Amino acid sequence: MEELLNQILHEVKEIKQGQVRLETRMDKLEQNQEQLVLRMDKLESRMDKLESRMDKLESRMDKLESRMDKLESRMDKLEHNQEQLAMNMNKLGTRMGNLEKNQSELEVKINNLGTELRSNFSYTNSKLDEHRQVFNIVSEKFKKVEMDIDAIMSR
Repeated sequence: MEELLNQILHEVKEIKQGQVRLETRMDKLEQNQEQLVLRMDKLESRMDKLESRMDKLESRMDKLESRMDKLESRMDKLEHNQEQLAMNMNKLGTRMGNLEKNQSELEVKINNLGTELRSNFSYTNSKLDEHRQVFNIVSEKFKKVEMDIDAIMSR
């Protein structure tokens, strides 16, 4: 019986040692769990910060998208205005061509009028010369007639 008691004591001792080891492991497990909880809290805090940053980034991206939409709208308006400018330039080119054509026609008419006026002026000058000669002849005849009248009157 003593042997049995020694054996039971030995088993109880082993059980106590196993329990001490189990308690030590449990303490380490609890410490590790506390460290894990701390790490999880830190990770959660970092995730909150990251989420906040992501929200800010998303807000900035929305603002950037809005600006890009406005810029695109302005670019479309600019493109439309450039197209209108090109059309207006084409119209202006056509009008300038018509103006040059009309100017050329007007120059021809003015040149023709100048030629006609010079011709008329020459004709008028030649007629004026003829009339002067006639007046000179008539004037000479009047002078002779006056002299004849004076001569007759003096007799």
